[in-house]
Amino acid sequence: ESLFPNGQTGRIPLAAITGSGDNEACGRWLVHLLRERGLRIGMASSTGLYLNERRLKGGDQATLAGSRALLLSPEVETAVLERSLRSIRREGLGWDRCDAAVITGRFADGPYDKDANEDSETAKSARVMADAALPRGTVVIDAADPAAADLASSYPDAVILVSALSDHPLSAADPCPQRRSVLLRGSDIVLLER
Repeated sequence: ESLFPNGQTGRIPLAAITGSGDNEACGRWLVHLLRERGLRIGMASSTGLYLNERRLKGGDQATLAGSRALLLSPEVETAVLERSLRSIRREGLGWDRCDAAVITGRFADGPYDKDANEDSETAKSARVMADAALPRGTVVIDAADPAAADLASSYPDAVILVSALSDHPLSAADPCPQRRSVLLRGSDIVLLER
């Protein structure tokens, strides 16, 4: 009771990114958007640990150790954590809940990830990240990902599908009436809600 104000848990807003897309660029965009709120934002990425624009440590920090170091910092008011699917498979997630889980693609992220067993393990890693965002968080999935339909049907209220194609079949289909999609139509970004 003396550590946190009444009704507070000590948790900070946390966004997590994984997949085979450009996770570091996605993280930088999230930091840019969150900076508008005036919070001190920490980012653990494949290029280092950052607090706002200041680099605290170089090298690949998209690991369990990098995430923990950032989450233990008392200066961080919001965290953006990048993790590779491989890292999640080997080390675990490193946190129990997040406000947003962004899955930039579940495609194989290394030369040895081509066999069926590795592909199955990669899918499990993506699901671990999605599960951490529930029940009140948001899961953002690339509609082009082969696992997107399965994840979208598993979490219909929490999923936002993202596609650069305005006529992507998964975004146009309606198996989940609560699902939201973000599409690119010409130069417009369109949010569809069902």
